[in-house]
Amino acid sequence: MNSAIKKLLNSTSNRFGFEVSRKRADPLAALGQLIVELGTSVVVDVGANAGQYACSLRKNGYGGRIESFEPVSAPFAAAREAASSDALWTVHNFALGATDTTAQINVAGNAAASSSLLPMLSRHAHSAPLSQYVAEETVQVRALANIAAELDLQSGVFLKIDTQGFEREVLTGCGALIPDAVVGVQLELSLLPLYESGPLAGELMNWMADRGFVVSFAMPGFSDQHTGELLQFDAVFVQKKFQRSIDSSPASTSSLATD
Repeated sequence: MNSAIKKLLNSTSNRFGFEVSRKRADPLAALGQLIVELGTSVVVDVGANAGQYACSLRKNGYGGRIESFEPVSAPFAAAREAASSDALWTVHNFALGATDTTAQINVAGNAAASSSLLPMLSRHAHSAPLSQYVAEETVQVRALANIAAELDLQSGVFLKIDTQGFEREVLTGCGALIPDAVVGVQLELSLLPLYESGPLAGELMNWMADRGFVVSFAMPGFSDQHTGELLQFDAVFVQKKFQRSIDSSPASTSSLATD
């Protein structure tokens, strides 16, 4: 990670509760432990693709309920197949957003991993040419608050959002679930504009802080394949009231490991 990005992230440490360091840890194991420590009763997996995130949670110790959401038809079918033998994992074939509506989703060429309801900017396409859009699909969009009762999202919700620039809309659609029912949130954050009108890291970090959440730890994500520059990272937020007990755990981590 270059020094400019480190400086940007470290400048937020007082408010958001983390710093960039060279501490190494297994981020997936740390995430699994954190989800258990939070007393999570259900993981809401927004942007499930083929179900990789849920499978990783199972491998790293989380045995509770998972509600996954994947609007694109091909990865949805793969996720549904992956969940077919897991009674506590349900996969839904629609997107989450600010309101209930229908929309056109852009299907990316990299196994739909970079699919988005927003136009992709040239910086993203240049950084990862295989991610360029190859098709469109019409999908249903629901606000999470409007389906919370039928999904029994009353408490102990851990929310993971990987929606390629659509994070603001998903968070808005949560309504009072944040912070009333949600104990933790994992967000993919962009350091540079990658999708048209998509929020940058600072905006979403402020949004979470205003609702009483702090960063527990972060993980490097998408980098420019030509320059190695970090473009996105995942930040895991917890309600501030949980931070003290989590930080006292011997295996917990509050740093962003780097090369």
